[in-house]
Amino acid sequence: HQGDNGASENYDIGAVNISGTDVTFEDCTFEGCAWAYRFSSTLRATNTLRRCAFVSNAMSAKASTVRTMGAACLEMEGCRFTRNCNDNEKHEAATCLVLDGSGESRFVDCLFDDNRNRGTSHGLVLTRGASSTFERCRFVGNSTRQTGYWNAAATVFCAYYTGGLDVQHLVRDCHFASNALDTASADDVWAGVVSCRTGEKWTFLNCSVEDFSFACAGQTSLFRAAGQGALAIVNCGVRGTTSTDWTRTADLRVIGSPVVTVLNSAFGSGDAAYVPLVAAEGAKLRAVQSVLQGLDETSFALDAAGGFFGIDTQAPRFTKTQRGPNGAEAFGVRLVEACRGAKTCLAGREACYREEP
Repeated sequence: HQGDNGASENYDIGAVNISGTDVTFEDCTFEGCAWAYRFSSTLRATNTLRRCAFVSNAMSAKASTVRTMGAACLEMEGCRFTRNCNDNEKHEAATCLVLDGSGESRFVDCLFDDNRNRGTSHGLVLTRGASSTFERCRFVGNSTRQTGYWNAAATVFCAYYTGGLDVQHLVRDCHFASNALDTASADDVWAGVVSCRTGEKWTFLNCSVEDFSFACAGQTSLFRAAGQGALAIVNCGVRGTTSTDWTRTADLRVIGSPVVTVLNSAFGSGDAAYVPLVAAEGAKLRAVQSVLQGLDETSFALDAAGGFFGIDTQAPRFTKTQRGPNGAEAFGVRLVEACRGAKTCLAGREACYREEP
């Protein structure tokens, strides 16, 4: 489909509009649409898309390149989202995916590159009650330039509203590289990788994040957890974050009383003013066997159930490993004996990533 103008503020039109039916698309391209793909269902139904491309779709209003509604579920394998743009002046929009309703969607070996969030677009992926899994996906060279008001959005993942549901998200073996966020409002709080709130439970497992750049007027962070949400960062490496103002930026920001766990992960940057963590007083944060460069544990007043255990505050060491099966170059060092059998682990300050065959 090329050039179909399906944008609608009432979500009722798409270039492809499917309702309540199981459908499979293979090797298709959706290009130049205002709204490429809309899938809704009152009962559980699944659409499968394999090796499809979404290219240069440009949205406004509440549209997105792909949107699910109701109990609709998506299975995407080997798909690509590239050069899509959303210049939105309303809530509930995202550039690539809006996962709305109560469905469960899964994305495997997908590439999100050179997409652009503008206006008040909430990010590449907006969740509104639906659960999701992202496996071996790459997010490369995407950017946000915030020109309108919206608080608590993100460049990549934004949790908007769960409707009181207990929603689970798993992001595993994914690679985030050279993405950017430029905020204009000093009053807003934005995130780079994820902004999660009440009702949302996010787990990042075996992920690598590198060279994220912030140009910020307001508060920013790579990972933002707030309200009564939950965030777990396990076996992950974060390096090379840059910011125009580190008094407003941190790799991890905890607001309110979400439950946050950092396990066996490494955070570091070459910026002299780098800040790994900002956490509110009484935050339910537990960081275990991890590297948090420059962290001053005495400056935090965490909840009694939280705390820092086995934290190294020196700069972690990262080196490239060979290219993985999905084409992503993770970073790490050679495996040592203690790491065998694990996807990633820490050996002192060395972040180790298994080299894929």
